[in-house]
Amino acid sequence: FVNDKVIFRTALSRSLSRPSFNATAPVLELEINGDDISGKYGNPNLDPYESNNFDLSWEYYGDNLSFVSIGAFMKDIDNAIYKTIQSSATINGVSFNDGVETWVNADSSLITGYEINFQQDFEFLPAPFDGLFVAMNLTFTDGDSTFAFEDNQTFTTPFRKLSDRQENLSIGYDKGRFDIRLAMNSRSD
Repeated sequence: FVNDKVIFRTALSRSLSRPSFNATAPVLELEINGDDISGKYGNPNLDPYESNNFDLSWEYYGDNLSFVSIGAFMKDIDNAIYKTIQSSATINGVSFNDGVETWVNADSSLITGYEINFQQDFEFLPAPFDGLFVAMNLTFTDGDSTFAFEDNQTFTTPFRKLSDRQENLSIGYDKGRFDIRLAMNSRSD
């Protein structure tokens, strides 16, 4: 606490997520099309996804239930899980020459970002408009994963399914028996 209206927060955490059953099950799905052999295979050797997380934020609580915060975060990740296609492989004595879909662990990944939040309740308006509110969030992220191969080569790619920008906007009414919200969420590619 800095005072009744300003708060600084920090958090250190460690998280773990085990691979899905689909990703680890040693079940072979085989597709044969003439001389082309392809398929899917789970990877029972996947390691769990582990992450060290650091968060820091500044929050301001104003009059009329207004709220503003700015935060920054970092996630240092080991073993992020990615779906991949190996062009050729031999599994259980079956030689695939047209690709096999499976899952692999990245060696290391790093995600950094910051976010801005704003909320305003309009209790100061005359009834019945005193239940209106608006809330907004804007988050910017950057992340990548690095893969190491047996020949000491590395490959770095953007972190999977991570957008550079996410935006949220909610407009609503919350008073008495009514709690109505209209929300819009968007994200970049």
